[in-house]
Amino acid sequence: MHAGISKKINEKLTAGARFKIYSSALNTESSMNTGTFTTVLGTNNIYKHYLSNVNINTKSSGLFNIDDELIDDPATYLKNTFFGDNIGVGVDFGLTYHITPQFEFSGSILDFGFIHHKKNIKNGTLIGSFISEGSNFQYDPDNPENFWNEFGDNLGEQLPVKENKESYISWRPTKLNAALNGLTETAFFAGDVIKVCDDAFFETHGKPDVIITDPPRAGMHEKLVQKLLEMEAPTIVYVSCNPATQARDLALLHAKYTVTKIQPVDMFPHTLHIENVVQLKRTDLLNA
Repeated sequence: MHAGISKKINEKLTAGARFKIYSSALNTESSMNTGTFTTVLGTNNIYKHYLSNVNINTKSSGLFNIDDELIDDPATYLKNTFFGDNIGVGVDFGLTYHITPQFEFSGSILDFGFIHHKKNIKNGTLIGSFISEGSNFQYDPDNPENFWNEFGDNLGEQLPVKENKESYISWRPTKLNAALNGLTETAFFAGDVIKVCDDAFFETHGKPDVIITDPPRAGMHEKLVQKLLEMEAPTIVYVSCNPATQARDLALLHAKYTVTKIQPVDMFPHTLHIENVVQLKRTDLLNA
């Protein structure tokens, strides 16, 4: 969950920030580990393994219940995702500075924050050395052996695990982004297209070859549709989050345009919402 704010400081500088609340369903981590692992060929083609001077620390939250049993109920993980006790906070910072109308610098610091894990904690520490001479798997139906349990018991005897349930903090992997964009062949004009794109504008910059329109769910105002018909661009790409209002606008554009391609995009699975992209070509050019 997050909330943000941005502010235009002046004509060149815009800055913003976003506050976040993190919630963790489960977490495992291990860091600052030391030691060596060596394997050599022993007798009878069985390999001998050495763990020497190891110091391994593991931390986990959300995986084991208070009885140290692995949680296998998916509903528990789902509940902890949104309503768990392992929560934290973080912030994002960002700015954009327009050096010139075609040259800008942008930078951001993302996910500067942490999560405090304090529920369903199980931490472990292994300190020492361990030697294993491998396992010679010989099946005897009259004397079955559980080789893996035997290996685990041997490991536990030589390298006992010291467990605790102390809370811990995980720092988020903070990301730094910076970009210097020089768009020498690009110009930006912000405003109402009906007012900006007048005859003087077209005399200076020429008429467009392609128009991309992406209106809100209410669709395009009838005055904007009329403006597009007057501009007579060879191609229009209409992106819509409401196919019903898009169909209404396409009927108005049909006075000069023909629909040539339609591509719906399911951006919101398991809901009734889709994005629909339509390409239109000027009818007189198609028939030329």
